[in-house]
Amino acid sequence: MSETITPAPEIREALEPVACPLCGATRFRPRHRIMGYTIVDCRRCGITHVNPQPTDADLARFYETVFHTAGWYGRFPHLRDFDYFGRAAGDEAGHQSYVEVVRCQVPRGSWLDVGCGHGRLAEFARAAGYEAFGLDPNPLAVEAARRRLGAARVFEGTLEAAHLPADRFAVVSLVG
Repeated sequence: MSETITPAPEIREALEPVACPLCGATRFRPRHRIMGYTIVDCRRCGITHVNPQPTDADLARFYETVFHTAGWYGRFPHLRDFDYFGRAAGDEAGHQSYVEVVRCQVPRGSWLDVGCGHGRLAEFARAAGYEAFGLDPNPLAVEAARRRLGAARVFEGTLEAAHLPADRFAVVSLVG
């Protein structure tokens, strides 16, 4: 049985408002709240994202000290034998249905999966005909995603540091 994993409490407390990661706008329309986070739509470009969100420093600390470390597996022992980077880490049906929902709105083009992890969602997007790319701050995730999508299609770091042109992608997903 799958367990919902919530962010560590120290990460949830360190949220900061951010400009739109795609166009830089600062006006948003709240969409809904989930697990203590607010999901918003940018009023200028329409991208949906979490805002406010954890700081880059807090996310880096989370990745270094919690995510897929001995501490992570101590906290979630049922995941210890799960090869996250070798198999699909998420619900394949969920990834597929997400791609189908997006496809109704944006039938083709290039797709950037921000926080791509192992690259599974981007792989589904590619299979649906999109030119798929991934971006993730975690070197282990980037390595796994590059095996799925190719080295030139996966960027390591943050959206800002990657210096990707805002108009390059028809779809920018931040679903994790």
